[in-house]
Amino acid sequence: MKGSFFGSWWYIGPALLAYYAIVRLAFSLQTIDPAHVVLEGVSCDAAAAKRVDGGYCNAIGKLSYSVVGTRWLTPEGRPDVRVQVPKESGIAFGAGAEHFPGGSVGMAVALILPFVFLFAPAAYALLRQMEDIGRRWRALLDGER
Repeated sequence: MKGSFFGSWWYIGPALLAYYAIVRLAFSLQTIDPAHVVLEGVSCDAAAAKRVDGGYCNAIGKLSYSVVGTRWLTPEGRPDVRVQVPKESGIAFGAGAEHFPGGSVGMAVALILPFVFLFAPAAYALLRQMEDIGRRWRALLDGER
């Protein structure tokens, strides 16, 4: 099927990989400030948060993400400290606490760009085959075989 539309689907694998990478990158650029995070144990000591029953504490600060999905809390008033937040930890934040580089425009680009990379290979393959597809449709409509 060389040269056909279906022969071009090998582009989809790299497109999905690019989509995943861009989504992860966009997610890592987002910060949440202020965020309320439930921590326990040594993390409470590092965040200098007061412990309550069961050894848990409520730390407040700036929450950021890494490309690999790790969450980091920078406690309020301690910009030199970063505490790794476990995936099981609860997080609460209010409306408007999410911040993204470039503001609304940056967020729009981050939302649209992955879809462009995901669908660009299929659109390229379709455009490449458009003349052949048009000829086949005209022949079908004219009743030719």
